[in-house]
Amino acid sequence: MPLTYSIDEVFDLEKIDAPYQSIFELAVPFLKTRLNLPHTYIVYQYAKLLLETEGGAREIVFPACILHDVGWSTVPNARSLEDAITKDSDKLFRLCASGFRIDCQRFRVDPQEYWPNLLQRSRAWFLTATGKELAAYESREREREFQEQQKRSS
Repeated sequence: MPLTYSIDEVFDLEKIDAPYQSIFELAVPFLKTRLNLPHTYIVYQYAKLLLETEGGAREIVFPACILHDVGWSTVPNARSLEDAITKDSDKLFRLCASGFRIDCQRFRVDPQEYWPNLLQRSRAWFLTATGKELAAYESREREREFQEQQKRSS
């Protein structure tokens, strides 16, 4: 899969595939804490990417991604391909540029201090081949950004 994609961080209900707009609309009031609305929108976009490559049922993955943070329960171990895609999409949020920035804001952490820990933990997170590939790509991009930032500040 060529890694040419972009993640849109500005949520607009019209950008959601029509069959899933009503689910997203009902979830929005429950996603207004801890910046969960942009998080969920980014997770949704990663799910679209993963579904293109991995296959799986959109009618299961999209509602699962939209609703995954409405309640704070966790289920260990992927139970199906769709569960794996949902979990990978959720974790990819933390590694993308806007997701990383949002997490640093919501957890009130310094990006330079947070990154090494996040990178180390994320190595065991991903369940699908495409999720692992996207995670590696996003990790390289964040590393490149940190290097550029260090060069500018030197």
